[in-house]
Amino acid sequence: MDAIASALRKPLVVLLLGVLLTGIGLSFFATPKPTHGHAVCDGHVMNSGDRCLSVDTGSDTVVGSSGFDKMEKETYREQQADYWGRLAALAVGLAMLFVAARMFIGSEGEAEPDRAELMHTLAVAQERGDLMMIASTASALGRHYEELSDPYMAAGYTALKVVSYNEQGLNVDEDLNRLAEQRRIVGDDDFRQRLLEVLDPAGADSLIRFLDESRSA
Repeated sequence: MDAIASALRKPLVVLLLGVLLTGIGLSFFATPKPTHGHAVCDGHVMNSGDRCLSVDTGSDTVVGSSGFDKMEKETYREQQADYWGRLAALAVGLAMLFVAARMFIGSEGEAEPDRAELMHTLAVAQERGDLMMIASTASALGRHYEELSDPYMAAGYTALKVVSYNEQGLNVDEDLNRLAEQRRIVGDDDFRQRLLEVLDPAGADSLIRFLDESRSA
């Protein structure tokens, strides 16, 4: 489930799924609306008085007999499922195309100024030693990179938030879980390298030990 959720955060994956579902859904316009009064025998539409010798089942039914009612109901249900299923695929596909467009616009247009502003805010907070501002800004940057499916960068900012919260005596359990997941995705070596980009070696090693202790607890 985590892999599926991670894939659906990628604009290209959402776009491809949207195109696929929309393509399936467009056949809705060429699909006859379900109607009562006829049945299908081995793929052929039967009319009143026709004889249905089913190769699949071996049954021999004259349309209009009591057996026809059952065939007609089954045919109608199958037609309904196919008809409304294609319409649902079209609706979901178009929605996914819209979401993909928003994701592409966000990652190429709006994300960069937001990130630049957050980076500036973080630098000011670190210069002032404002732990609460560091934590909130690092949290926003971490979420930003998670949305961009970049667990490597997200790990560094999540680590900053954990350290800042921990120094204030605040609860970090939820962020530790997120950090542990980011560590699992990027691997131990890359995870430590990322920590060294935002923390000193002692702080990085201390945080890794903290994570290990939390995992074994």
